[in-house]
Amino acid sequence: VDVFTHRPVRTYFRDRQIHISADVAYALRQYYEMTGDRTLLEEGGARVILECARFYLSRASAHLDRAEVDFADVIGPDEYHERVCNNAFTNRMILHCLESALMLREIFGDREAWFASLLKEMDFERDLPLLEDLRGSGRGSRSSLTATLPWRTAPWRRSAGGSATRGNTGAGTTESPGPPRSSSRQT
Repeated sequence: VDVFTHRPVRTYFRDRQIHISADVAYALRQYYEMTGDRTLLEEGGARVILECARFYLSRASAHLDRAEVDFADVIGPDEYHERVCNNAFTNRMILHCLESALMLREIFGDREAWFASLLKEMDFERDLPLLEDLRGSGRGSRSSLTATLPWRTAPWRRSAGGSATRGNTGAGTTESPGPPRSSSRQT
């Protein structure tokens, strides 16, 4: 509610701040990596990570002319820049979530039957190839998300004369700090 007019104000936090799901997946993976205890993953954490990955599969906008995806109309963690395309933090957290989902197969390598039944129960078998494709298949290859991050989020663009200028890249975000500036102070 607007404090002056007392009218409802539309906010997009609930449906556009999609990094929060990836934040949860990040916390689950960090717990496992720090403790080596996979009990939390076995008791529902793996399901949460897989459902988050499925959610991001549904939100990815693929390009027909190039091997890239966008996550449009999001709100980053600063909650100030609303409805941007390819927020750096959000894209990185999504990539981490997708990697975490794929990593579950390795984590449960000694319980393949259990993991396979989880995938079957969740009807995730059909999503796995899409997930691998979105992340970028094969070790050593860069994912489409990772490959798009540098140019999609850098707040530097070329002017007509070819010099770099600070400003919106047209991707809808200017949150990343850009290249370091030289510190030339006059004394």
